[in-house]
Amino acid sequence: MHMLVTTRTAILLLAFCFDAPALAQSGGSKQTVENAQRFLEMTLPGKVYRSATMKHAMEAARRKTGGEAHLEGHATISDATAIARCKSRLLHKYPESAEIIYRVRGHIQRQPLLSAFPQLRGELGDPDGLPWSDVLEVETVGSTVYLTLDGVVTRLEMDMGAKSLADRVAYAVEFLRISCDKTSDTGF
Repeated sequence: MHMLVTTRTAILLLAFCFDAPALAQSGGSKQTVENAQRFLEMTLPGKVYRSATMKHAMEAARRKTGGEAHLEGHATISDATAIARCKSRLLHKYPESAEIIYRVRGHIQRQPLLSAFPQLRGELGDPDGLPWSDVLEVETVGSTVYLTLDGVVTRLEMDMGAKSLADRVAYAVEFLRISCDKTSDTGF
């Protein structure tokens, strides 16, 4: 009888060990499109956002001045609200203190970003939202999540401040990319 109790106990213990990590990780919640979007709503606001548009503007400034140009003060994500299944806002704002710093022939010039580019005031991004099906690839390097979007040459960058959060955000975006893929019902 003693051996039977030990075997039953071992079987129950093994079953608990295999189920416990999944339950602990999910907190009782399931991985769904809605929960992935809710996770991004909770974690993205306030994080550094580097848009493809600003990268192109800095490259143009470098070419125009024949020197160096970089941005001091980055945009932060201001809104990541889910607006529909598989579509979220990804709006961002530049701080008033942001400056473009030019270095031309050894001389440094500073110019307030928002006076040089008044169109960058307020919230920027597509108010109609980002369809997660437009994400072609998700990659993390350190604390930065890179998104390659359909029809956009330069990748979008979001700095999460920590690698562990970047990995979780990338996982949620990848889950949305796969779940929202318009061709997923083809089997390929």
